[in-house]
Amino acid sequence: MKAREQKSREIKDKIVNVAGNLFDKQGYQKTTTRQIIEAAGINNSTLYHFFKDKEDIFLSIILDVYTKSIQHINLAVKDDDAVFLYALNRAVELKAVSKYHNVAQTFLDVYSSWRISEKVTKADIERGKKFFQPYTKKFTDEDYYVRNLALRGMRLSFIAECVHKGGDNFEKRWPFLIEKDLQSFNVPKARIQKTIEKVASVLRKKSFIILGIKI
Repeated sequence: MKAREQKSREIKDKIVNVAGNLFDKQGYQKTTTRQIIEAAGINNSTLYHFFKDKEDIFLSIILDVYTKSIQHINLAVKDDDAVFLYALNRAVELKAVSKYHNVAQTFLDVYSSWRISEKVTKADIERGKKFFQPYTKKFTDEDYYVRNLALRGMRLSFIAECVHKGGDNFEKRWPFLIEKDLQSFNVPKARIQKTIEKVASVLRKKSFIILGIKI
């Protein structure tokens, strides 16, 4: 890598790391672009050379965390059952939201941002095509899209409840949310029930890392 490219990479990484620390400490909404610039020791033009705005930085962080969290969970269980892996990832996400207020707030910011949600939804659609292909052979891209919108709405409601009322209802809610998730992709009822039981067993026995926090 050329020296100039290396320097640009280092500056961009510094912006992301500084912003990530500020988001962790005081939340996305309370963090300003000015604070990121000052903490990174850069000027306005440098930040806007790499990112459009604060939301663009947040998007970069979230997509990276999203990918790494999925990889971590999949490697931790060493299972090739696609339906189970999908359900487990969703359940871990819900558990993290219910357990830690700052995680719930972060997810609320993610789900409330149309720009970020669009990116995550596109990634979810690709996962759905890969994981549920045996049950969704006749699905169009629109079929995947509208289902992901509906499921995102249900998760957003749960996340908002955790932020404003706490996450004491996780044990009661997650099986229903996962059931609706899998039903949307035509997974047979018997398979759904076995998957939920398998996920419940893993949640009792294993811990996972999401957003840098042990769940």
